Amino acid sequence: DIPIFKDLPLHVRVQLHRQIYAPVLRAHPALCSLKDITMDSICHLACTNTHYLAGQTIFEKGDVAYRMIHVRSGELSYYQTWRREPWSVSAGTTVSEVALWRRWTHVGWLIARTSNEVTSIDCARFNDIMAESVHHGVDISGIRGYARLLTAYFESKPALTDLWTYD
Repeated sequence: DIPIFKDLPLHVRVQLHRQIYAPVLRAHPALCSLKDITMDSICHLACTNTHYLAGQTIFEKGDVAYRMIHVRSGELSYYQTWRREPWSVSAGTTVSEVALWRRWTHVGWLIARTSNEVTSIDCARFNDIMAESVHHGVDISGIRGYARLLTAYFESKPALTDLWTYD
């Protein structure tokens, strides 16, 4: 973050975070249904942007996943031991989404091919915000249903990949 950013009034920082991160959340098939107050809390408290240089490792096989990653720009490569060629991961791709809904250990390596920017959603903070929202009467039944389906899918299949598409 920019140092002067911390001196701005809280409501301005929340609005700026919404402008930066809400488009990522609104593009998600389940998170798009979040109420504004919950969306603002996730954007302000759980989301961060990180830049990686070409060659940097974002995560390694065996690391505990603590965040969902959305690629905003650049190119990354996703490697697995059983696959000869890496998958190309580009802008718009979501990685490790399953970590939002259940404990997850990475099953491959994500490495920056070019300089890139990713948005991360911290799983613990996300789940705390969702629990607080429920406590205040926010209906998240649609998100819970989606989470149950995704979790059931990953529990019924061997842990093949950290990548997930909405097709």
